[in-house]
Amino acid sequence: MTSKSLFFRLIKEDLKRKIWAISLSFLMFFFWMPVAAAMAISSLNQDLERWIAEGTLFGEGITAQMQYEINLLDLVPEILGFENPLVAITIGIAAIVLALTGFMYLHSRKQMDFYHSIPVRREIIFAVKYLDGFIIVASTYLINLIFALGIFAANGMELSVTATPAFTVMLVHMAGFLLIYALMTIAVVLTGNFFISILGGIVLFSYVPAFLSLVDGLMYLFFATVNTREVPLASWMVHGSPIAYYSSLISDGYGLGIGKYGAVAEKAAASLIAAFLMTAVAFILYKLRPSESAGKAMAFQHSKAPIKILLVVPVTIFAALLFWNVYYSLPWAAFGFLLGLVLSHGIIEIIYNFEFRKLFAHPVQMGICAVLSLAVIGFFRYDVIGYDRYLPKEENF
Repeated sequence: MTSKSLFFRLIKEDLKRKIWAISLSFLMFFFWMPVAAAMAISSLNQDLERWIAEGTLFGEGITAQMQYEINLLDLVPEILGFENPLVAITIGIAAIVLALTGFMYLHSRKQMDFYHSIPVRREIIFAVKYLDGFIIVASTYLINLIFALGIFAANGMELSVTATPAFTVMLVHMAGFLLIYALMTIAVVLTGNFFISILGGIVLFSYVPAFLSLVDGLMYLFFATVNTREVPLASWMVHGSPIAYYSSLISDGYGLGIGKYGAVAEKAAASLIAAFLMTAVAFILYKLRPSESAGKAMAFQHSKAPIKILLVVPVTIFAALLFWNVYYSLPWAAFGFLLGLVLSHGIIEIIYNFEFRKLFAHPVQMGICAVLSLAVIGFFRYDVIGYDRYLPKEENF
């Protein structure tokens, strides 16, 4: 009982320190939902008065009141549905900002010493910090959603018509929030500096789509049987980034109408598994994170080399392809290869060590990156997997 009481008291105290986030989140959702609903309905009421005064006819037996109700129903997805992009943008930004600020103390040695000196387990501290971010967004969204539903109800819309799709959309938005929030939290836990956390977040959110785009470019360059009318790896790219996946959910629901949100909600519910797994990864990394890593570029020293290789190799290949596509010259492609290799490796070393003199540190790792880059290019150049040589059986045509 004492442990539960402590947990909720810690949540309460942490929320007090985040009044700014609660206020800002509430104001954003307040303007995007209740205020937007009130303004749109007010304009629609003025149209109704004008239609009645002018005796406007809409044809096929549709009266002014019936047209008003049709337009009012159309406002629901525009305000509370997927057709309101401002809500999705606010949720995406909130997820990134709350992850950065919620775990910002990991970048300060004094704050780290303070938090890890109090008689509270690290698991509880993580849970409090992590849950508070979700509570802030979910609660402020829910309150303003209820306000907006009340405005629609006061103007003749039945809750049985508006409530179910509105809460379905909320489920999708919360799933998108958790996906982005969890991955950004991983970026913060992996790093020891605020600026590096932002760079880490950019890398994590864009790495898989960028890598698949690079593979796609290599396929176009070296394979003759690629379908040039579509991107072969497009579906994988969408699933490779929380932001891309969240955007795809919004796009799938756009224009469906309030009665057809079920399929999008099922897809979003399935993504909660990915959010849970990323949260578990963030939690494990948090437990393993050394206290003395605050202020350093990377929290885990052993992660430096693998991350650098995963970044330098694609950049090197991309630079080579870029110069080839511009000049169609092998010497220029080789120049781009070396330029991408040296610059990307050097910049990462500077970021790691916060020192320009470390530009050419770890030449062996640079050599490994060069060999791996050549191996990847050779893999596509010589069609190791036999992509172009494959012929389906006659009965499969």
